[in-house]
Amino acid sequence: MSYRLAVELSDRIAAIAVIAAALPANNICSEPVNPISVMIMNGTDDTWIPWEGGQSSKEGVGTFLSAYESVHFWVNFNNCDTIPEYFDFPDLTTADRSTVSREIYNNGVQNTEVILYRIDGGGHVEPSIEEQYADWYLTLFGFGSQNHDVEMSREVWDFLKQQTLSGNTSVNNSSDDLSVNTFHLSQNYPNPFNPETVIEYKLPRAADVEISIFNLQGQKIATLVQDYRTAGSHKIIWDGKDKSGQQVASGVYLYQLKTGKFMEMKKMMLLR
Repeated sequence: MSYRLAVELSDRIAAIAVIAAALPANNICSEPVNPISVMIMNGTDDTWIPWEGGQSSKEGVGTFLSAYESVHFWVNFNNCDTIPEYFDFPDLTTADRSTVSREIYNNGVQNTEVILYRIDGGGHVEPSIEEQYADWYLTLFGFGSQNHDVEMSREVWDFLKQQTLSGNTSVNNSSDDLSVNTFHLSQNYPNPFNPETVIEYKLPRAADVEISIFNLQGQKIATLVQDYRTAGSHKIIWDGKDKSGQQVASGVYLYQLKTGKFMEMKKMMLLR
């Protein structure tokens, strides 16, 4: 349905996010008219919507294009860059036997973009850290494995909230504009930074909090906070040092807020 809306109502919809779906092999819809940003999140082990395309394992569902054929349909339509930016998410839960990578095809007409989340080893189920399905349920319906390295709903909202009918735009996510009614991790500042940066976070209630720094290989290199914190706004400074007190090299790092079942992660860049 999301694909159909993007094709038939591209003059009224700024963007779509599609989870565990691909374009149909036999499409009777009209061609889209206006550029539209698209986010696709599919698992390589999905048999309902096969990653490589073809007939669904579920009777009556139909035949589909592959994940990359679906991606490049929109890349070509929007005239995006054909060489994407790559990012590998840390493998936070090795027990799920799956990992996540992201490809961003930028610079489309009206600043549109196409984003692919490749869930290697993932099945016909949305990835989630907080909402995890029981194995018996996934097996019963033949959904396959669920990845627990990213939160689908947050990734979708982070994408959609930046889109307008005139293209991608930045959104003011200043912590001053957010009421303290939910857990929130702000973008560090300055970013890029040298030699130190400020990380702000908000808590709707008192909680045990852990704030950690990871490299792009998913290795934890420093823990900035591991303590009980009261409700409200907090900030911590990272001086660019690892847990042994050594200065880390220039590059992209991830910082994570974790409290109870809530987890949020953002990236930052250190330039020496």
